[in-house]
Amino acid sequence: MVLQLWFPMFFFSLVGVYCLFYSWAYIRESSDGFYRNLLDIFFLFVYISCQLVLLVVPAYMLYTNHMPYGSAALVICEQVRYFMKMHAFVRENAARTLGLPCPLNTQHPANTHIRCPDFTKYLYFHFLPTLVYRDVYPRTNRIHWRFVLSNLLQFCLILLYNNYIFSRLLYPHFQHFGTDKLTIPFIVKTLTSCILPSTFMFFLVFFAFLHSWMNAFAEMLRFADRRFYSDWWNAYSYLSFYRTWNIVVYDWLYNYIYMDCLRATGSRILAYMSVFFLSALFHEYIIIAVIRVLYPVMLILFGGCGLVMTGFNPRGRAANIFLFLGTFTGLGIMSTFYGQEMFATDCPGWGDYWRDLLLPRSWTCAVGSAS
Repeated sequence: MVLQLWFPMFFFSLVGVYCLFYSWAYIRESSDGFYRNLLDIFFLFVYISCQLVLLVVPAYMLYTNHMPYGSAALVICEQVRYFMKMHAFVRENAARTLGLPCPLNTQHPANTHIRCPDFTKYLYFHFLPTLVYRDVYPRTNRIHWRFVLSNLLQFCLILLYNNYIFSRLLYPHFQHFGTDKLTIPFIVKTLTSCILPSTFMFFLVFFAFLHSWMNAFAEMLRFADRRFYSDWWNAYSYLSFYRTWNIVVYDWLYNYIYMDCLRATGSRILAYMSVFFLSALFHEYIIIAVIRVLYPVMLILFGGCGLVMTGFNPRGRAANIFLFLGTFTGLGIMSTFYGQEMFATDCPGWGDYWRDLLLPRSWTCAVGSAS
């Protein structure tokens, strides 16, 4: 089932989008005046429709087929990755076609008169561990296969160890959820018990994907720009933490959301808010698609509390300790409430389709216990 969903997404975002952009770029070159403007509007409409199809169809298939959480997470993360790569390719080359400024204010390499790059460039970009499109990337001279195998082995072992942590340290807190009375002390106890294992899992997932997995693919593709993260563990403020812990996503947000919003509105505050809102929304979207319920814990913590905390810029060791304590607590909160929702199968539910769809089922456990 995962392959049945992954391959159409891959083909659609690669071949479908490239053919669409190629057709627009070369038909536009031979048009002028009113017909060119009409063609631009039509292409924009079709492109937005393609983005919506890529977002909606896989999520709907996950919801209707009740896929396991791990498989659903794999499909939805790949979906978001293709969405971001598709937008990067179209945004960069549409700017070149329309004569607009490129997001990084850099000139493209030679052959800037070519309206659409070769398909091989887009294919290469599709597999690279970066979300910012360029016609040419820095390359290494050779592939060190021992380095590749070492990182892939690290990735597999970390996933196995993560599964062990979940099954031994997190699962016991939720396996009987719904049969016991849901009280405030019960929630606090679960929260405090989940902070340490969920934090450990966060560190492991970070290292597995942003270090082992991306370095392995970068080495196989001879991709030389490997600054996937920076020293976020030394950050004093949440603003610095958000900028350094995942540079791959940060670069995409800065180049294609922040800079475009800044050019369109001239307001740094509005551009800044747009980046935070979109990032929080997509994080929440991933979780909703995986656990198949609307429970905006991530949206509140990231888009609400996280946004407020970026307004403070303290210094010193105490600030670093406060940042880590806040992050650990947030991870514990998300593990607690999302874990309760995932295992709330014995709760009575709301008795209505739309409320069961939009409201967390775990909230009804208190109602069921009270009765």
